[in-house]
Amino acid sequence: MVAINEKLMPGAGRQNLPASGYYLLQDTLYRAAALTDSGGNIVEAYGCDAYGNTLIFTGADSSGNWWGDSATQSNFGANDIIYCGYRYDPETENYYVRNRFYSPTLGRWLTRDPIGYQGGVNLYEYVGGDPAGNMDPAGAVSPDRGLPLRPHGPGGPLEPPRNEKVRCARADTCAALLRKTMILIAVVASHAAWDAAHPAAGFPAGRHAVEVGDYERALARCFGIYAEKCRRPPRCSGASPAPVRPPEPAPQPAVRAVPTPWPRPSFHLPPPPPAPAVGAVAITILLIIILSPVGA
Repeated sequence: MVAINEKLMPGAGRQNLPASGYYLLQDTLYRAAALTDSGGNIVEAYGCDAYGNTLIFTGADSSGNWWGDSATQSNFGANDIIYCGYRYDPETENYYVRNRFYSPTLGRWLTRDPIGYQGGVNLYEYVGGDPAGNMDPAGAVSPDRGLPLRPHGPGGPLEPPRNEKVRCARADTCAALLRKTMILIAVVASHAAWDAAHPAAGFPAGRHAVEVGDYERALARCFGIYAEKCRRPPRCSGASPAPVRPPEPAPQPAVRAVPTPWPRPSFHLPPPPPAPAVGAVAITILLIIILSPVGA
């Protein structure tokens, strides 16, 4: 381990350490292993796997081992520079890497590559899937990793490998298309970066503007063939046509519901009073009067 000559002061809300200078001990991938005081005593230790999943130890176990299973762990530490020199956010357990955030749990970036496809066709890939051998301190990994590129003269931009055609053809396999696309992306980025760093009189668009234009057109061709051939599901030859759906019936006009009329109140007149009962004698006398001749 190597001592970093950078004094760190504990921040607010972190482990309560005396106000003094502290130093980080790192490994070859700049992963912090421990935080020591000015006397070389460990005051905090860290454990990270290859992808950056982090453990913070604030106390050693009974045998003095800071990385043992019984060592005291905490979610918050006095130091936040832990994995590969990135800043650790204990609340989300993600790392801030200048241009974007990295998730150790996913092993991927949480946002797109700020340099676009110059860093590769996978905009969320972290160090080419090889965290044990690579790091990305700026959150924008170099696009020429693992590609057999050659320099265009001493100190010049990168060129495609010799005796290898990088023009994409429809007969190429998807793997070959992807390889040619990656090579062209790296070559375009290298030429553009070289021209930006070496401005030349008489070349307002850059000394390699013509070459960059040719490579960009070849790259656009690769993108088109790859998208058409490798991004769409293949069609089965001789497959029966899809059944034609019957036409849907025309929509019927909506029928407006007629509201039920409010029931009218019914008025019932009381029945007439019953006629007084007339006896048989009275009826007989009345008939005699009516039927008797006048003047009798």
